[in-house]
Amino acid sequence: METIKLEYSKSLIKKAIRSYWWRQVGPTFILFTISLAGYLIYLISNGDRSWLVGLSGTVVVMAVTIMTALYFVHYKRSIAKLASMGKPEATLELESYRFRVASGAGSSEIEWSLIKQVWKFDGLWLLFFSAGEFMTLPTENISGENLEFILTRLEEVGAKVV
Repeated sequence: METIKLEYSKSLIKKAIRSYWWRQVGPTFILFTISLAGYLIYLISNGDRSWLVGLSGTVVVMAVTIMTALYFVHYKRSIAKLASMGKPEATLELESYRFRVASGAGSSEIEWSLIKQVWKFDGLWLLFFSAGEFMTLPTENISGENLEFILTRLEEVGAKVV
């Protein structure tokens, strides 16, 4: 069992949430929302006051609200967890059937099989337990050999690696 020191920071958390948000929302949803808003402006400027204007306006407002809430809910939750850590450091211990993470906020033993998906980004990975619940894993201090071990264990238990 090897112990690895993980270093967290506000900038790492911001990067993780931006990466998560961008992959969840994606350019298609943003372009759709902008296009629909443009169409709504066109309809209103031409004096249209039909049900289509109301529907389009409702969809635009809901889309913007969802995109904004998705970012800020995860951001606030993650920043609160960072603050609860005290010193923004954790230790990671890798074992065959589980891994352990310990910080000032507490410790957890997590079986590899609980990770359903991994999103890999430059400098960090997001380990998903469910659709909106994930752990940020900073990869800066993790050796290539240990990263490969993690990927192998996750692939063996059927986690999707993206």
